[in-house]
Amino acid sequence: MIKASKKVLRMQKRNASREAEKQARKEEVRGNICRKADRNISNRKCKFETALDEIKDRYELAAETLKVYSRYLPGILKDLSEIEDTRNPKKITHKLSLLMLYGIFAFVFHMSSRRDSNSEMTTVFMENMRAFFPELESLPHSCTLARLLEDIDVGHIEDVTVDFLNKLIRDKKLVNYMVNKRYLIAIDGVHKFTREREWCENSLRKHKKGEPEGIYQYYASALEASLVLPEGLTIPFMTEFMDRSEYGDEGTDTEKKKQDCELKAFKRLAWRLKEHFPRLNIAVTLDGLYANGPLIELCQSYGWDYMIVLKDGSLKTVWEDIKGIDEIGNVEEYSGTEINGVRQKFRWVNDIDYRYGENGTKNVKMNVAMCIETRNEFDQKTGQEIDKTKKFAWISFKEINKKNVETRCNLMGRPRWNIETQNLVEKHHGYAYGHCFSYNWNAMKGYHYLMHLGHILNIMTLYSSNLIGRVKEKGARRTIKLIWLAFKGEILDIERLKMMIQSKYQIRLAI
Repeated sequence: MIKASKKVLRMQKRNASREAEKQARKEEVRGNICRKADRNISNRKCKFETALDEIKDRYELAAETLKVYSRYLPGILKDLSEIEDTRNPKKITHKLSLLMLYGIFAFVFHMSSRRDSNSEMTTVFMENMRAFFPELESLPHSCTLARLLEDIDVGHIEDVTVDFLNKLIRDKKLVNYMVNKRYLIAIDGVHKFTREREWCENSLRKHKKGEPEGIYQYYASALEASLVLPEGLTIPFMTEFMDRSEYGDEGTDTEKKKQDCELKAFKRLAWRLKEHFPRLNIAVTLDGLYANGPLIELCQSYGWDYMIVLKDGSLKTVWEDIKGIDEIGNVEEYSGTEINGVRQKFRWVNDIDYRYGENGTKNVKMNVAMCIETRNEFDQKTGQEIDKTKKFAWISFKEINKKNVETRCNLMGRPRWNIETQNLVEKHHGYAYGHCFSYNWNAMKGYHYLMHLGHILNIMTLYSSNLIGRVKEKGARRTIKLIWLAFKGEILDIERLKMMIQSKYQIRLAI
């Protein structure tokens, strides 16, 4: 009985706490206190009164989608068709451009596997698309694409992706999303998948936890570079795979074998990024792994701005200098505007001399910005209002002052999390990032690059000014599902569609 009474009291206390929080939120709404917008998508039933209304809506959706496809896909396919085809010309049934387009559409419409592509991408879909893309002469088998990717130089697929991004930049489609007149690029490592057997000599390996020595797991990981956009969006465009076979330093002692890692991959990726965009104004946002002298020096040598996360346990001499400056009261401070119940206080120290290398022979100047956020929340245990505080810190390329501290912290440092959102979307929201598609290393990379092309095409489609309203109402995944239904459900009236998209139009992002 005593135990039961304690349980009842805990439940009553918890319920009272929840009710207090609920009432407080209602009071905020009544008082017009600034709150975050409600991002939940609509939960209404079908809004169409007749089947004709729904069919009309499908045609409008298909027409707006085809406007984007017709604008960008021909150029992409032209570039992809220039990849050297290593197949026997006498045995070719499907052109390379057809297979590339088939692969892009598989990711655009969220086919989760090769088997899924064979099952879902039927003749009805291909017939509808053939009117706008003559390359689709016939319906290939997904294994035909897999065999092609095993033999061609799939790096050219990524080159086409980078060229596509370059075209968007030249056409000023992304100029509104620059920060401090620079394009913000987030770079981060991502785990792709793990297997219990050595499926490829290029795969990385690690000791399996809880197992005897010599028992390994084999996995694929990559370093991703993505252009940061507002609202948690990114445009993925470049990947550097960590390759044990090609980039591992095996050495002579089998017990001291080293593998490829993120830091090695970053140097290769940074070099390729500079090669593709030699004169582009770039700012990179990185996590705490890259807070070290050599990589900071590398970014400076390329002329890149940067904001790099500085963790409490990293660069101890830098934190010691900050502590010493703080003790004599020379750390500068600035209190930002309270937004959505969050109060921000910024602190910074410029020109910290950090030494590294053998015997500290090298040095680099560091500017460190810190943001202390305080949010008023309800404690679920006590039911009382409490202040919860979080601290963030970054290494900044530029000196910090009152005029730029908010922009650099909130618009350059914090958006690093956008690439984490991208990883979540590509893994769990339809792009099958964690699926292998092929145990051939070259083909696996080819599918990965096609996935990025499909993802970019979806961003340009869903977040265009003509379709953004549908995405806000139904969500991105449901909108893609509706587009898929429009093209797959029936043979469309092609002349009607061509009449709907024949006028001049511009593709504008409306993020």
